[in-house]
Amino acid sequence: MDSVTQQNAALVEEAAAAAQSLRDQVGSLTHAVSVFKLDVQQAQQAPKAAPVRPVAQQAVRAPAKKAAPKRLAAAGAAGEEWEDF
Repeated sequence: MDSVTQQNAALVEEAAAAAQSLRDQVGSLTHAVSVFKLDVQQAQQAPKAAPVRPVAQQAVRAPAKKAAPKRLAAAGAAGEEWEDF
């Protein structure tokens, strides 16, 4: 039971560290994007993007069947090819 509690505490610490990292990244991104300025009137008058239409589904074809492997010669004939050491 104690090991499970320790594992949970470690996971909580990792989650807290990840949340802090995300906060830091948000601050950096906010600063990076702040250099871009938009005129509010122009932004409101800008044409809207056309709605995205879903791609038509393509017909699903069954995979091509592989040719059956060639059968080996009879065991007697194959054995004759081997040399004894």
